[in-house]
Amino acid sequence: MRMVENTLRFEPPLGWFGKIKGESKGERPGMLEIKKAGIFALTDGIKALAIEAGLLDGSSTQRLEALRAAGALGKLGEMGLENLEESFDFLVLMRLRCQVEAIRAGRTPDNYVALDQLNAMEQGRLRIALEGVVKFQTFLRHHFSLHLMR
Repeated sequence: MRMVENTLRFEPPLGWFGKIKGESKGERPGMLEIKKAGIFALTDGIKALAIEAGLLDGSSTQRLEALRAAGALGKLGEMGLENLEESFDFLVLMRLRCQVEAIRAGRTPDNYVALDQLNAMEQGRLRIALEGVVKFQTFLRHHFSLHLMR
């Protein structure tokens, strides 16, 4: 249960009308810490569902496939699963791309995305991916009955 609670601890930084909010203070103003913004919630949420289904091995992608094959995603449904996969794939791809760019520029790779360096299409896809994280967190909250606690 604690794993799922941790999954819900970090909400994707979406403001009014889905605007992506970068960090407002600290060392990286205007940057998005993509692992905290979405990847962590997806990987740990997938892991919690896999553990519940008795599927203990594999990567997040492998666990999703195993959950699909086992019919263990219930109310998430096929469309929700596809949205989850697309969100996960895009966030991981964005993270890797930024890390490769950092290495090419001689910087240490990290988990930050410069929001002002994204074109309109990338910003739109990032917003959709983060909205997918919000939907998945809502699913987890209800699936594990966490909405009844507090």
